[in-house]
Amino acid sequence: NLFDSALVNLQKSIALLTATGDQNGLAEGYNNLGGLFWQNKNYKDALANYLLALDIRERLGNNEKSAATMSNIGLIYKDLSNYDKALEYYNKSLEQYRASGNQFLQSEALNLIGGVYWQSGSYAEARNVYKTVLQMRVAVGDKRYIARSHNNLALAYKSLNERDSALAEYNSALELYRELGDQMNEAAMVNNIG
Repeated sequence: NLFDSALVNLQKSIALLTATGDQNGLAEGYNNLGGLFWQNKNYKDALANYLLALDIRERLGNNEKSAATMSNIGLIYKDLSNYDKALEYYNKSLEQYRASGNQFLQSEALNLIGGVYWQSGSYAEARNVYKTVLQMRVAVGDKRYIARSHNNLALAYKSLNERDSALAEYNSALELYRELGDQMNEAAMVNNIG
């Protein structure tokens, strides 16, 4: 939480990487600097640094890293309630992950898209996307992410006033969190059920 120190060190790092011509490192530095500004809700500087990182990563042909930066840019637009731009960048990210064939990262990109739909009040679209994400995560087999998908689906159902479906999804998430021994999320699910 030492923003000023982090900023100084990242700026020094970027200066050194620029001097040495390390383009991969430079892209990482700009991406990290964007993240630092994003955490402090300085969206203008966060966006500027993410765009610099994206430009370098696209020139290098690093599709998965480009996709990750596109997701970061989408987060900024979502935080600013510019849902169209958020969806634009999340969909670009999804395209890159599809090209790489990484189903886990595809599910992450889709999950972010579902979040935009939910946050913007398009609950039926959110539900549909979250169903797809759940199927993908079941195929990947990570119980923690499967539980998160059940929770997201429950939120969409609750927003659609489909309480029985929401309750079923919360209970599915609760069961998985119990299996994982994750008491914090187990408590959250019990609270949601209540």
